[in-house]
Amino acid sequence: MTADQIKSRLLDLLAEINKTSGEVGNELHFHQQQKVEGHISVKKDTGLGRIYVQPSSYGCDISLSGVVLEKEMYPFMKGLFGKGCDGYKQRNSNKGWERQPFWRTDDFSKVRAAIKYYVTSDSDNRVVCERLAGNQAEQPRDNGNVYVGSIIDAQKSIIKSHNLYDWFSDYPWLTGYIGDIYAPIWFVAENPSLNQVLKQSKKQVLDNNLQWNASPGDQLLREAITEAGLKTGSVSEDEGWKCYITNVIKEPDIVGERNAKKSDSKFWMKQADIWQAVLQLQIDEGCPEIIVLLGRQAENIYRHMVKNGLKGPKTITIDHYSYIMLRPEAGTRRGPRHPERVREFKQSIADISTKF
Repeated sequence: MTADQIKSRLLDLLAEINKTSGEVGNELHFHQQQKVEGHISVKKDTGLGRIYVQPSSYGCDISLSGVVLEKEMYPFMKGLFGKGCDGYKQRNSNKGWERQPFWRTDDFSKVRAAIKYYVTSDSDNRVVCERLAGNQAEQPRDNGNVYVGSIIDAQKSIIKSHNLYDWFSDYPWLTGYIGDIYAPIWFVAENPSLNQVLKQSKKQVLDNNLQWNASPGDQLLREAITEAGLKTGSVSEDEGWKCYITNVIKEPDIVGERNAKKSDSKFWMKQADIWQAVLQLQIDEGCPEIIVLLGRQAENIYRHMVKNGLKGPKTITIDHYSYIMLRPEAGTRRGPRHPERVREFKQSIADISTKF
């Protein structure tokens, strides 16, 4: 079964289900990666996880993406196929984990049955928040705009349980992410700059596109992403994303004050321990192929999280965009905004975009 055949049959099936369900706000949505056409999936407005239907040498593979969905639907899928899964789309033998179980079939009626069951499955955002607050639950999801509510709720739960500053009460647009969570390439920075947040909060239009859209460094990052083909349309607009941007630490801080506090490694290690759960939830849902760590501090925090059990894809570290624009390069005479440094930064992102 080819990608085009799967796409055609899925679009017909989704149109049928959405028409008969009559539930506004809980429609099924078709998603296909532009770079890898065989990465085809179905996502609904509510609940967690998505179902992938990908071409194989023997029909297609149906897989469950997202920890919550795996636990909820695995028994059904086992009964539907009369056996356990044929394998896992993602595995790391060194770290001992397997994700996204799949079943291979040439019988599209099984695809239909799986998706119809998926429509009726339900994963409560409240459960997510309880887990992050220290109880028992699973992860939230994004919907490429889809997980907006649950990730924000998850962050709010951590804020409440750890008695942190609730920036959502002052800056509800500061969600801590922008772009397409299902894109193969992610850019992960350290944490939001409260300096820039205060600057952006004076704008007339207050929405999540204010993020990574204030400083000369932000402009450089957006330009590099756009020139590399990882975003289309206007550099400054929230459109055409083919990548995802987020932070390892979700809590905003004044840069100078944070730098002073970071001199004690216990400070940022404690923050990493607090916020690791949210980053894991994002990774589990989006399943990126690579994470580009922006700067050494983001790398240090991410490595600490990995030591504490964070499961994610391979990573690569490049210079932070603000380092290029604001600070001289160590060991050279190249100062801030040096044309060669700007060009090298953009090229590093262009090189990554061609590989994934």
